[in-house]
Amino acid sequence: MVFMPTVAGGGFGIWFPIERMVQFARADAINAADKTNLAALAASTKVEMVQGALTELRVHVAETDVSKSGLREQVGQVMDLLRDVQNDVGSVNERLDRVIEARQLEPRPQDGFKPP
Repeated sequence: MVFMPTVAGGGFGIWFPIERMVQFARADAINAADKTNLAALAASTKVEMVQGALTELRVHVAETDVSKSGLREQVGQVMDLLRDVQNDVGSVNERLDRVIEARQLEPRPQDGFKPP
């Protein structure tokens, strides 16, 4: 009869310290997981901030900078417009020259002469 309580007492004597170590290990694991979750949350927040800043930078670059092909296209259009203006100015000069020549060829009334 003494044997069973002795075995049970020995089993409980061994089981409780092991159970206590398991509980401490579980609590440490939960604390470590919480710290890891906080670090992961902080990292994801930083990533979101960097992504937002990168998006703003991309928008700024797209608004202010010009690609080489776009710049070539714009320069080509400006050069075409300048050629058109040059041609228009040349034709205006020719017209003015004709008007001036025509006026020089017309007889002018003299001071004492009045046309009827």
